[in-house]
Amino acid sequence: MPRKTPFPYIHRVTDRYGCFRFYFRRPGYPSVPPPGLYGSVEFIAAYQAAMAAKPHRR
Repeated sequence: MPRKTPFPYIHRVTDRYGCFRFYFRRPGYPSVPPPGLYGSVEFIAAYQAAMAAKPHRR
């Protein structure tokens, strides 16, 4: 059974150099890379702002 993440809609992507990058990806919203390290105060603040944002219209 997969573990539950404390941050839904955060996806970990490995770039071509082998580094992990995190993106906030939610249907109907733009893909946003949160600043700071995963789980830092800056990261959590950006995550909460992204969760409170309005959907992106095309």
